[in-house]
Amino acid sequence: MTNIQRFQKILKGNNLDGFFVTNPTNIFYLSGFRGISATERESILVFSPKATLITASLYQNEARKLASKDLKVTIVPERHLMFEKTKSLLKNSKNIGFEQDDLRFGEYQNLSLGSDPRKTLQKLLPFKNLVEDLRIIKSPDEIKKIEKAQIISQKAFDQIVK
Repeated sequence: MTNIQRFQKILKGNNLDGFFVTNPTNIFYLSGFRGISATERESILVFSPKATLITASLYQNEARKLASKDLKVTIVPERHLMFEKTKSLLKNSKNIGFEQDDLRFGEYQNLSLGSDPRKTLQKLLPFKNLVEDLRIIKSPDEIKKIEKAQIISQKAFDQIVK
């Protein structure tokens, strides 16, 4: 089961039909996409309920390589249009979750999905550590990678000591 599939089960368990991930580390964990800067908004991962990675054309080559049956990739011409695309993907969602510790207030205000912004903001539900809690539990594949990294580190250390 992929990380995206595992996260979709969590969303279903929380009665969410929409969610968007803005934390770059969490986007990488779920989708494999890594931008250049950890401080700039380079992508958004939207679940509605299918996962869609939204990023600017600057990153289109890297992003398109990640497309799969579980992940759709959408390219927008400029970064400032990512939230417009997010709004269009979530417009029919009733309960929309977001990462409360990563979304900027201006971005939150910009997420009006209709003529009455108050209705949209009532639909936006803040969540803390939803993805982070998923990252804590390691899959068998992740455990193998950790073990391999530890062996490589030990060999490097042994060489340094010599």
